[in-house]
Amino acid sequence: MKDDYLHTLKLQIPDKNVGSTADIIEQQLLHDLDNMLRSAVPSKSMGDFGLPVPSSDVIGILQNRLLLEELRYDREGLMKEHNELVPKLNSDQRSVYNTVVSSIENKKQILMFVYGHGGTGKTFLWTTILSYFRSIGKIVLAVAASGIASLLLPSGTTAHSRFKIPIDLTDKKSCDIKKRSFLGELMQRTTLIIWDEAPMSDRRCFEFLDRSLRDVLDCDQQPFGGISMLLGGDFRQTLPVVPKSTRSEIIALTLPSSYLWPYFTVRILHTNMRLQSSDITTQNSMSTSAFARWLLAIGDGIIGIPDKDDPRDSSWVQIPSSLLISATPNSLQTLIDFVYGDGILIDPTAADLSVRAIVSPTNETADEINTHILKIVRTSGRTYNSTDIMEPNGKHTSDMEGLKRKQLMTSISDLKTDGIGGPLQVRILRKWKHDVRRYETWYLAVDRFADAIQILGQRTNQSYIESVLHVSQCYTISDYSCPQLDNYQKFLENEFYIDVGLKSIIQPIPETTTIPKTWFRFVSKSHLIDLGERPPYYPDYIGVLSKIRECTKASGESFVLLILTDERLYVMSNMIQTDTLEVVARYFFEIRQVFHQTK
Repeated sequence: MKDDYLHTLKLQIPDKNVGSTADIIEQQLLHDLDNMLRSAVPSKSMGDFGLPVPSSDVIGILQNRLLLEELRYDREGLMKEHNELVPKLNSDQRSVYNTVVSSIENKKQILMFVYGHGGTGKTFLWTTILSYFRSIGKIVLAVAASGIASLLLPSGTTAHSRFKIPIDLTDKKSCDIKKRSFLGELMQRTTLIIWDEAPMSDRRCFEFLDRSLRDVLDCDQQPFGGISMLLGGDFRQTLPVVPKSTRSEIIALTLPSSYLWPYFTVRILHTNMRLQSSDITTQNSMSTSAFARWLLAIGDGIIGIPDKDDPRDSSWVQIPSSLLISATPNSLQTLIDFVYGDGILIDPTAADLSVRAIVSPTNETADEINTHILKIVRTSGRTYNSTDIMEPNGKHTSDMEGLKRKQLMTSISDLKTDGIGGPLQVRILRKWKHDVRRYETWYLAVDRFADAIQILGQRTNQSYIESVLHVSQCYTISDYSCPQLDNYQKFLENEFYIDVGLKSIIQPIPETTTIPKTWFRFVSKSHLIDLGERPPYYPDYIGVLSKIRECTKASGESFVLLILTDERLYVMSNMIQTDTLEVVARYFFEIRQVFHQTK
């Protein structure tokens, strides 16, 4: 059975080393055996036979691919790697290492920024810390501001990808991390986050993550919900890229301008480890040292001629001729010889190629260089065809249900004002008409992330929309627009709504558990009073139904008055129109039915 579980897991994660998850697989085996014994007659358990009792949370780990990927590491190999790396740390690195390890082992949150220019061994330090904590079964997430930087970290990813940070930071206030999602569970088990090249990230990325983790971890009193953060980078290098912004505007978006910065302790790495390598010759050491000093001088603003048009924010730096390849008909071959000299391309190995690269600004230039290099390589070529696919997050994930054959489904959080939205899967939960604008039929729709939005059927298409959209049903909606809401139309916090028309494509989809069946915004009566007579949105109120009274307005229009009492004994009166009474009665009946079944 254990071999079968391992084989199944390898099929689910074919590109990962899952051999080191044998302890988790053993727990699943124990869990299944325990279930078999408990279902037998008479019922038994593993403990009755003196066998190990399975861990209670093992099934949650096996179903969560994100957790599996962070627990699959070869602990023995990592501990061996750690023992080899620690003696190589210099005094600055060792101080950071000891502080981080001591704080986490004592269950004390640590927020630290490691400042160091290129070559001071930040990546080496990250690798050492990662190898230690992963070798003892702790979850440490390694992220970076860019994809290139993340490739240098063991099992590294970009911060945007790992934490679902919005690409457009102007419309959101937090990351897309749900408490009960696989990612939310991963964050709840995370011990440390290492964020490389942090100065490149907009401060709002850290602030969004801070708000999300406080919510997901139910810890509002500590930054990042109590998770330790280890950031690193060099503020001399690239700061957040903000098109057409001034120097002051860019600085305002850097991490030191955030409310989070005072919580961080700053440590500085001074020693250039590249100059300490035993493989480097004296001549190369001197040239590398001179190059490093030149780069630092540029970063410190010592070298450079102020630009005439923008002397305060811009300078011109002349690159020494020794660092340039002259523009000649043979310059490309000269560049290739410089990077891949000594006959490496004649019989290339993975080890030789992994430490050499030519960075190109465009794909066209990269293709030209690759074509030229392939003509030099004497080994036989092989062509690989790829396709973009979405991988599920676990064995019983629902993420694959959000896919269309050639196009990913849009979510409500992706929509923008006055934009054209892509295919959107929603469930219709409510339907209403405004007292003043009876020619408008409104719907409340919710997507798989429990985000809600209003859908409007207007006078020209009202009857058509009412005939195709039904409460509690799920649909895929395409070819719609997102206009701005006015004050009379606004029932939710959204600034826009989905406008569907005769040209919109509305397709019913089968019932799915991935889209919530309910959606509420409960508030207390005291909060309702604070909102005023015309609240900016329409909240939901929950209480005990104490009285129902049929009433008639002076105009002769009939309505039903519902009297509710909440948990604080506040009394709330609700006027319900007669044409919606059937809906209220139906839901009341369903609630009674459910209550009766659970007794």
